[in-house]
Amino acid sequence: MRASVLLEMEKWFDTCNIPFLIVGDINQVDFSCDKLSSSEKPIEGAEEFNQWKIRNELVDIPYKGPRFTWCNNRKREKRVYERLDKAMGSKEWLSLFPDTGIKHYPIQISDHAPIEVDLNLIRSDGKRPFKIDAWALDFEECLEKVRNV
Repeated sequence: MRASVLLEMEKWFDTCNIPFLIVGDINQVDFSCDKLSSSEKPIEGAEEFNQWKIRNELVDIPYKGPRFTWCNNRKREKRVYERLDKAMGSKEWLSLFPDTGIKHYPIQISDHAPIEVDLNLIRSDGKRPFKIDAWALDFEECLEKVRNV
C-alpha cells in the first residue's frame, strides 16, 4: 500500500498551490544511518522513497535530539531502532520558514518518540550552515543542481 499512498500524495503535490510541510510517522527509513539493528539487510523501500522525494522536490527538515524515534521494544539482538518520525517540506515552505526544524524527544511511553515542529529551531543556534548529504551526489539530478549553483 505504500506505493499507492505515495502516488496519491504526488497527485496532491501536483495540484497544491500552497507551501506545505509533511510531519509524522512516515514509516520509512531513508538511510542506513537511521536504523540500528543486528541485521545487515538492505533497507527495503529506501531507494524508491528517496527517488520519490527528489521527484517531488521535498526537503528533509533537520532535527535535534535523539536520532531514533521508534523502537520495536524487543530484547537484545532482536531490538531495532529507527528514525521513522520526520518532516519534509516543499521548497516554498522552506523559503517562507527557513529555520524550521523538528525536536525529537526520548521514547518513553509509546514505541514512538514525540516530535515537535519548531519554526525557529535552526536560528536558535545562531548558525545556519549549508550542507549536502553524500548520498544525494549519487543522483544525477542532485549533481546537476550542485553544478549549476
